[in-house]
Amino acid sequence: MKPTIIAIVGDSGSGKTHLSKLLQNEFNIFQIVSYTTRPIREGEQHGVEHYFIKKSHRPLFCEVLAQTIFGGHDYYALMDQVPPQGLCTYVVDEAGARELKQLHSKRLQIVTVWVECTPGTLIARGIDTERIQRDSARERLPQSSYDFTITNNGTIEEFDLAIYETLKKIEQWQHQK
Repeated sequence: MKPTIIAIVGDSGSGKTHLSKLLQNEFNIFQIVSYTTRPIREGEQHGVEHYFIKKSHRPLFCEVLAQTIFGGHDYYALMDQVPPQGLCTYVVDEAGARELKQLHSKRLQIVTVWVECTPGTLIARGIDTERIQRDSARERLPQSSYDFTITNNGTIEEFDLAIYETLKKIEQWQHQK
């Protein structure tokens, strides 16, 4: 069976990282950590949220799994970060999800998950309005291009339950391929 990447897409603060970390902590699903040229934010750790690098350390194109530029900074992952079998997660933007499907669908199973959250919920969670506005300018894929959608406008318990239910569906989907 081909390795399966669960490509997690959503706006800033929608719960993408929580989803990926929950799958890693509860189900031992490997999390691909991207490289980025953006500065490290307060509270972040190198190798946990991202690998923070300089632009001069970019790899060869043939080594890159997916890449995007967001907010003027490069984000990418490497092919050798994908485990040889089983599930893994990768938090990407729309361009990264599209690139994964276009370039790697023959070698990998790509499952796209949209984490949906209203702007009002994001504001209530304290997400900076500048980040919300920046997200609204991103390229949007049609909702039909995602394999699964998880809505995250309620409690953390409701979100976790939706994640568990979606994982069951992904595992069923994976065995049908």
